[in-house]
Amino acid sequence: MIVAAALSPCVDRTLVVERLIVGAVHRPGTVSVTAGGKGFNLARAARRLGGSVTAAGIVGGHAGRWLRAELERDGVTAALIDGHGETRTSVSIADLGSGVMTDLYEPATPIEGDEWDRLRQGVAERLARGDWLAICGTLPAGAPPGAIAGLIAVARDRGAFVAVDTHGAPLAEAVAAGPDIVKVNLIEAAGLLSPTAEGTDNDPTASAAGAVELAERLTTRLASTTAMGLGIVTAGVDGAAGGGWQVRGPRTAGAYPVGSGDSFLAAMLVTLDGHRDWRRHVPAALRRGAGAAMANALISGAAVFDATVAARLAEDCELLAVTPSA
Repeated sequence: MIVAAALSPCVDRTLVVERLIVGAVHRPGTVSVTAGGKGFNLARAARRLGGSVTAAGIVGGHAGRWLRAELERDGVTAALIDGHGETRTSVSIADLGSGVMTDLYEPATPIEGDEWDRLRQGVAERLARGDWLAICGTLPAGAPPGAIAGLIAVARDRGAFVAVDTHGAPLAEAVAAGPDIVKVNLIEAAGLLSPTAEGTDNDPTASAAGAVELAERLTTRLASTTAMGLGIVTAGVDGAAGGGWQVRGPRTAGAYPVGSGDSFLAAMLVTLDGHRDWRRHVPAALRRGAGAAMANALISGAAVFDATVAARLAEDCELLAVTPSA
């Protein structure tokens, strides 16, 4: 089973317009609303792919009640903690004319009191030996020192595997705690491994050129804390790399990339779940992840893709063995 710990849940709204004009009134032709944040996206994607998954997170207010109902509607088992703060909303605007997505993300909803302790306990109660814990998203204000490392320790105590998808200081903390998989994009990997070269989420120069090298360096960093650690670096339409492999699909970008990275990791974990020797299944997991990521970008709304389309696209991907650098 997969337990998806959503560090920063949100109500995720995607608006589709023919052309985005600053200062103009827009009437979106399509509006999609989902239970969002990386962890909830991952849980929904895993469920669509037939995985056994539980979503965990702290939610509050009217938005929190809606998120509970929405996860249930999506068929996702939820283990949610009632928080004091109203859960945030994130907005993505897809400009069909330019093919560019504009994202407006509110800060992660701060947490208070014993909310984090209750989340950690809820995660612990749902993990068993051989399960996967996915720790995803932005760490909210109010989280205690060592919050990420504490979640990883909980998984270790239960004999579970750990996958992490975060950024910045929490990413460095996670890597030091020794998870099994760290899945990040090019910019997040560069921010950890080459801080002076870190760009922004809107960096137009990001490409696949460094994905193989960054994945190798990330794996080397993880090896200092766990011999089995694996770094995976995604590169948008240029595919992904990790574990001595590079996966590449058709270089056609869908109009709705929000949630593609979450769908990628979900597909990987669904493929690896149930295998104690999971490293042997990484090539198949990378291919399936790429297919899910591409399928996600075809439809408005994060992680609401067609699983049949994802499987077909995965078959179209090219899987290449790469030679480690000296």
